[in-house]
Amino acid sequence: MRSRAVDSLRRAGFTLVEILVVATVAGVILTGVMRILISTQEVYTAQAARMESQQAVRSGLGLLYGELREVSATGGDLLVLGDNETTIRVMRTVGVACAVNYGAVNTVTAMQVGRWFRDGDSIFVFAENAPTRSNDDRWIQGQIGVVDTTAICPGGARGQILTLPDMGAVMAADSVRPSALVRAFEHVTYGLFERTGQGWFLGQRRAGADWEPLVGPFQAPDGSSRLFRYLDAGGTATALAADVRQVEFSLRTRSAVRGPGGVPIGDSLATRVQLRN
Repeated sequence: MRSRAVDSLRRAGFTLVEILVVATVAGVILTGVMRILISTQEVYTAQAARMESQQAVRSGLGLLYGELREVSATGGDLLVLGDNETTIRVMRTVGVACAVNYGAVNTVTAMQVGRWFRDGDSIFVFAENAPTRSNDDRWIQGQIGVVDTTAICPGGARGQILTLPDMGAVMAADSVRPSALVRAFEHVTYGLFERTGQGWFLGQRRAGADWEPLVGPFQAPDGSSRLFRYLDAGGTATALAADVRQVEFSLRTRSAVRGPGGVPIGDSLATRVQLRN
């Protein structure tokens, strides 16, 4: 009986060969699982990079399209024609004159439409001149001195009294009348610029300020690609701002992530916008 018990104890457990077989099978299974996890992670990373690229180019084109469609080249809104940046005159605020006072310093009381005018804003004021003719109408350019926000227009609408110290000579008596449009503008540059260690971004730069990133990153510009092309009425490239009727712009992305075949993931879009002439 004792011999049988000893033999039974000796047979309990696993042999070295059995352990090696189990370890080998487990290793094969784990290797397969790891490959699936790595493949899934690569697919997820590639999809995320592709979505980021698509969102960047679409957001960038939407922003440029919205700004450029308001530009009038014949009206002088297109100021700088660069391959990778352009400077335009952008209208930011609009008001309707409800009172005009001529004197040592002219003032226009403008009914508030949207945000307030600000001290120092550059503006255009519509001058009717002779009301029976349209060929003498014009936009008078000037700059606001001081803004008084306590005015009330007829009908109870809130208004602002805009002091126009530098427009006395050009605002002849009765040339600007109630209901005239008043528009504030600023000069803004849009283009591609490089942020140290982060790549190239589509940004904007206001007069006297640094670049502000808007969306990106994008592929660095080179000799074979450009952000802007300026076209005349016949669709031919032109360098004369007054002749521009369309602006073509394109954005390209190139991610550090690589897709199938080791090709860097990227996207590109190009479109044209008809200017307001």
